[in-house]
Amino acid sequence: MENTRLSSIRKSDIETGISKFMPGQIWIVPMSAYDNKAAEGTYEMTKSRPYLIMSVSNTSIEAAPLTSTNTRNNSFYLEIPRVMPDDYDVSYIVIPKTRTFDSNKFCERNPIYKMSCHPKLFKKATAMLLAYRYCQYFDVDDMIEIVNTANDFYTNITDIEYYSSAYVRYNSIAEEDNIQKEDISSFCIDVDTGMDQYSRDIVSAILNENSDAKTSINNALDIINSILENPINEDEFKHYCDENDIAVKGDFIYRGVKTMGKLTKFNDLPVKYADKFGTKITSKIFGVQEASLKVYIRKMTK
Repeated sequence: MENTRLSSIRKSDIETGISKFMPGQIWIVPMSAYDNKAAEGTYEMTKSRPYLIMSVSNTSIEAAPLTSTNTRNNSFYLEIPRVMPDDYDVSYIVIPKTRTFDSNKFCERNPIYKMSCHPKLFKKATAMLLAYRYCQYFDVDDMIEIVNTANDFYTNITDIEYYSSAYVRYNSIAEEDNIQKEDISSFCIDVDTGMDQYSRDIVSAILNENSDAKTSINNALDIINSILENPINEDEFKHYCDENDIAVKGDFIYRGVKTMGKLTKFNDLPVKYADKFGTKITSKIFGVQEASLKVYIRKMTK
């Protein structure tokens, strides 16, 4: 039977298929330190930063934040060409931090359009998001079956459904408020404040990734700066925490430090750090005497 559905589409139907936000776009989204704090009690990536739109409906927008570093070499940080002028050589799409915004509240933030991804790059981001969400539940054959089933759904939707109102249109707010001509640099990711890679490695080594303990920023800085020849300040430390998704609330971070004085808790990690930083610095990282560390290393390497 001949498909005549397109002839029934009215101008208003097509207009509702025009969306202000579309998958593959990158928008600079002003964030607040209080976002979702009360509702979930969980930490969210804060400050104004680029977000890649992953999906859009009339009620919600799903987006993945971008950052400038991947210090932990996370496999689910997708490397892309540099987005912001103060990034390093590349930027990263932080797939594990993909979040859902309420569409209306997202518009109220007055985000600023930055650019759009190449379709092939966006396909890769979508594939990585699916892998991150479902790799623990489905094998390759399952995923192929899911895609084929999704294709069946696609072939059965009507054109009216395809050009549906399930998109966020330019709303009644004055468009000049939304299409802003302000200097984008004021909404950029913070400019790198001067921490070199060695300093970043030291900070990473000191912070205990297996702990969600409440630690004073001042105490953490005291330990860090007792090791570094060029001390870092609080702003640099908070910038590092933000880049690495470490919760910061007031004067505290929610991550412990390794100065526990109990090397056995960390298995062979002290040995690896000693190889990388030397025994003098490693002993400070773990809060033990250098002689004790050397004894522990000998036991672990026998």
